[in-house]
Amino acid sequence: MRYCYLNLYALLIVTLFSCKKTADTQSGAGNTNNKILSVISLNPSTIQINTTTVVVIKGTGFSKIAEEDSVSFNGLLAQILTATSDSLIVLPPLDGGTGSVIVTVNGKSVKGPVFTYTSPYIVSTFAGTGLKGYKDTAALFSQFLGPGKITIDNNGSLYVTDGGSLIRKISLDGNVTTIAGQDSIGYKDSIGINALFNDAAGIAVDAQGFIFVVDRSNQCIRKISPLGLVTTFAGNPRHGGYVDGQGLEAEFRNPIGLTIDNQGNLFVADEDNQRIRKVTPSGEVSTFAGNGNAGFVDGQGVAAEFNHPVDVIVDPQGNLYVADNRNWAIRKISPDGLVSSILKGPIFEYPNAVAAGENEELFITGEPYNLVSGLNPSGVLDIRIGFPNDLEGQGYVDGDGLIAKFHFPEGLATDLVGNVYVADLGNMVIRKIMHR
Repeated sequence: MRYCYLNLYALLIVTLFSCKKTADTQSGAGNTNNKILSVISLNPSTIQINTTTVVVIKGTGFSKIAEEDSVSFNGLLAQILTATSDSLIVLPPLDGGTGSVIVTVNGKSVKGPVFTYTSPYIVSTFAGTGLKGYKDTAALFSQFLGPGKITIDNNGSLYVTDGGSLIRKISLDGNVTTIAGQDSIGYKDSIGINALFNDAAGIAVDAQGFIFVVDRSNQCIRKISPLGLVTTFAGNPRHGGYVDGQGLEAEFRNPIGLTIDNQGNLFVADEDNQRIRKVTPSGEVSTFAGNGNAGFVDGQGVAAEFNHPVDVIVDPQGNLYVADNRNWAIRKISPDGLVSSILKGPIFEYPNAVAAGENEELFITGEPYNLVSGLNPSGVLDIRIGFPNDLEGQGYVDGDGLIAKFHFPEGLATDLVGNVYVADLGNMVIRKIMHR
């Protein structure tokens, strides 16, 4: 009798084990190879950010049922296209970051190799040593006191407002020279380094080589001839206000941004007047957009409202783009004066500089982020150069656009072949961003 009980007990154990094995197999029906979950390889293992590229993941223990598999690239989910027990074909997230690939099958996860995202842009140092100082010499041995706004002439030379009182030039042969102003603030029209500026900000160059500079604290626009003669072109020096009129009869209140169109008209971001002003080649100042109220209103010309416009750029078609700082917005003004909004926060906070690219894209910098962003013609921010977090991103690193670091980028300019130049104020250098 005891022997019979032992046989029955053994039979029960075998039966229970068989049932459990069957249940386990059914619960992972898509996983038919019964192998340990692993990730062996990724092909490719590197792609450019924001590009559509299929990645093949080789490994073991995957489910043939795609819904039972999950793949993430540095925390962002990928789209699984096909699945077998040893291969997953996926579309990585477009805007992912470099990091490990994680594969999850029926609740079990395994970490795979690192997948690398690269930028279509490379960042390098164009001028400056990174040490604060005042030194004219070859670009990479030169020193700056505080590079602010920048512009580029038709020959490819750069002009930088530096330290609020100097106008520096970086020539095509790679030399930095001072063309006007000195390491001392004030107001004085004169020749070259005998002239004085006080908080030189926006800068623009016309087709004849005349340089125009916003002299912010002196509340006027200065003009520098190709021979270095500095004169006051528009605005009542040291008297801030709001008056349209001819030359020195006009008044600005803390002007800052400046651009020039193909006809030689200047456009000024007149920050504390909450307006965009126009200055003709003859010096006639008028109001192009904005009614003086600090607000956020799109509309025709003076019906529109801005809230501290700080930078302005014109594209080849004559459209103006305004960094509308306290509205967290990028505004567009058509040639006939119609104001519209193409980007509004909180996606981008406190924009302080804007530049037009060769393919109708815009490049933007702004606080508190130490990066340069690109806005495509559809109004989508699809380019990131630098780190998107102020605390992590602040620094000084050249290289791939996704690992590069800036420290308070202040001014932007683009050349005729699509390179972007950045006045990296905190690092005391001029950086260059090139397309791969």
